[in-house]
Amino acid sequence: SINRLLDPKNESVTLQTLERAALALGKRVQINFI
Repeated sequence: SINRLLDPKNESVTLQTLERAALALGKRVQINFI
């Protein structure tokens, strides 16, 4: 579920998983190294 994906204690979330979740929500993932 989305809650599990966004759980900060869940370290097994990959970038690909986040990207799929974002697509499902009509969003996109953007990562910045500052």
